[in-house]
Amino acid sequence: MALYTRFIGANQGEAFVGLLQEYQYYINLWAAHLLVEHHYPDGPTRQLCMETIERHATSTIDPKVAQEELEWLRRRA
Repeated sequence: MALYTRFIGANQGEAFVGLLQEYQYYINLWAAHLLVEHHYPDGPTRQLCMETIERHATSTIDPKVAQEELEWLRRRA
């Protein structure tokens, strides 16, 4: 959260959005959640965030993560 706060505080929101393209270590998932839950992006950025979260919710790589994301999506509906 501190990294997110630094990026946003320094008007580097676009750089933070770039983390949605990073697939290692669930960085894109982490970034998507921070943006949706704290920055409330509109338009294409929100869509990209939600697509990232939905992709993880249907992934078979880590069933626990998929279940957590499904639950998060259900709570948001």
